[in-house]
Amino acid sequence: MNDNKSLVAGLLALFIVLWLAGGIFVINTTVEKVPDNKIQMIEDELTAEETKKTEVQNTTRPIDTTTYGIGINVAIGRPTGGYSDVLYIITVQPGSPASKAGLKVNDVISAINGKSTSSIASAEQASALIRGKTKTFVKLTIYRDGEYQELSIPRDYKLAQ
Repeated sequence: MNDNKSLVAGLLALFIVLWLAGGIFVINTTVEKVPDNKIQMIEDELTAEETKKTEVQNTTRPIDTTTYGIGINVAIGRPTGGYSDVLYIITVQPGSPASKAGLKVNDVISAINGKSTSSIASAEQASALIRGKTKTFVKLTIYRDGEYQELSIPRDYKLAQ
């Protein structure tokens, strides 16, 4: 109840200041309480979006000393201009096998070694499929500009220690 009184007092003070400053006229105003369940729903949506943004797995992090990557970072979400949640590239390391193969930021990875990425639950899971022993290859199906392209990329990017 005190919150409502404070809100009304604040609005009244603001009205008086504005009215004195420039002759502001208010014809009709209503203040409605937003239902708690609506506030919770908005908070849940924001939390889900933040979780998606932070669910980024850096493919240059080591699993062990024999693991190599291709020099990309991936995320699950909506790339620039995207309409649905997909696995996509968020960074390509300069000089990496991925860079040499022509991969670009916002490229969608639709398959890893022939397996669709639609059922992959996290960027970490996808990264684990992309990484592997040095001098082996990972086959990626990339979707860019309305076309699919299959690339075989060597796992030859030393992961950070």
